[in-house]
Amino acid sequence: MTKRILIAAGGTGGHVYPAIALAEKLREMHPEIDCHFAGGKLSSNPFFAHKNFDFTEVKCGSLGGKGFSLVKEAASISRGIIESLRLLKSHQPELIVGFGSYHTFPILAAARLARIPYVLQEANALPGKVVKFFSSKAVFTGLNFPLASQYLKGRTLEIPLPVRKGYKKGSHTHEAACEAFGLDPQRLTCLVFGGSQGAQALNAVVLEMLPLFKNDTIQFLHVTGDNAMTDELQRHYVKHNVLAYVTSFESRMDLAWSAAGLALTRAGASTIAEAIEFEVPALLVPYPYAADQHQDLNADFFVETVKAGLKFQQDHLNPNALYAQIAALRQNPQQLLLWSENMKKYKLQAKPRTLDQEIVSFLQKGNV
Repeated sequence: MTKRILIAAGGTGGHVYPAIALAEKLREMHPEIDCHFAGGKLSSNPFFAHKNFDFTEVKCGSLGGKGFSLVKEAASISRGIIESLRLLKSHQPELIVGFGSYHTFPILAAARLARIPYVLQEANALPGKVVKFFSSKAVFTGLNFPLASQYLKGRTLEIPLPVRKGYKKGSHTHEAACEAFGLDPQRLTCLVFGGSQGAQALNAVVLEMLPLFKNDTIQFLHVTGDNAMTDELQRHYVKHNVLAYVTSFESRMDLAWSAAGLALTRAGASTIAEAIEFEVPALLVPYPYAADQHQDLNADFFVETVKAGLKFQQDHLNPNALYAQIAALRQNPQQLLLWSENMKKYKLQAKPRTLDQEIVSFLQKGNV
């Protein structure tokens, strides 16, 4: 018998990619479960797989603003709740799964009004406003970072953030991954990317740092997020004789992680989850404009609990100091190996149930 669930998602890649990963896993392992996506601005979301999943877009509004802006946003939210109630009546899901962000607020509000059970998945160490607001009535809230429980009401479970299909250590050999990007598998590969937000500052510091790497044996796999910057960085990599693959966007980040021996990146939850899965040590630069600066706590967890890298604040991101740190790691591969081993141990020690397992358990038994 077909079971219907509604996946509420929207916003950044950090919110959307785990939702897609969940739907892919359920489709693969439990074809009797029908997954339908819903959320604000889904039709224009660059991270959503529009061709792969059925979806419904509803109106939404941000949870901030003042004066007329606040009134306008509130009107959009109200309209979104009405649209969501109609969707729930027509689709009749047995469970709703929410991944946070204001894009999902109308769906979750309608679920509460219609008394349809819902579960939440919080990606970050510091929960967002939507997850905080709805956590008290959730069947459970899955936590990627255990310390997030202190900010929430209701039941919480330690559940790793779902990662995209094929994003698993060993899915590609290091040699094959390097070959895919025209890189040398014998060299240390530094993966540089800023995620769906915040690539600009990382691009700038690498650009300043490149002269220091002139004729160095390190190589870079650099995802810039910007076409103009891609051309400029490519010229500078060539100018300083540094081997690099530079691209504006990379759809095969599973290959990129498999090629990498070190990452210079932001501290988004999905990024950290993928780094741990592929056991790639990271130099994390928390995005300073993230809501409530939650990336700082994410980075602290990675550095202090998992013990798999270092944290740099953007305000103090100095190209000379960063170069010195990367050069030191290239000369001390034992430190990189230790960090990788720490991630392997962390994965073995955690052994939590996955989000798809908890959802299937609820649908089968009505509880988890």
